[in-house]
Amino acid sequence: MPPHVDIAYPHRCEGALRSLGEVGHSKAMHYVYILQDEQEKLYVGYSEDLKRRLRYHASGNVATTRTYKEPKLIWYCGFAQKKAALDFEKYLKVGSGHAFVRKHFLSK
Repeated sequence: MPPHVDIAYPHRCEGALRSLGEVGHSKAMHYVYILQDEQEKLYVGYSEDLKRRLRYHASGNVATTRTYKEPKLIWYCGFAQKKAALDFEKYLKVGSGHAFVRKHFLSK
């Protein structure tokens, strides 16, 4: 499990998030997010501008998700530290991270 992530209470991550509709943030956030398509394929990504990145996915310009049919944002979390966000993204992309995603972020 990566450091700096409270897995026992994933909903606590929401306290660190800034609303996607807010503007004028004085502090940059680093986001890790999970997309899922209709066939339940998952994509884990990182961005400093989540709204812009989601528009980019929706436009079909991301090679990995180009074939996804209607990808939906199923989870995201904001981190104050870029390294923590990148470490968590990397963790979610490996075997034990896949299990973590299934257990904590996917509906049953």
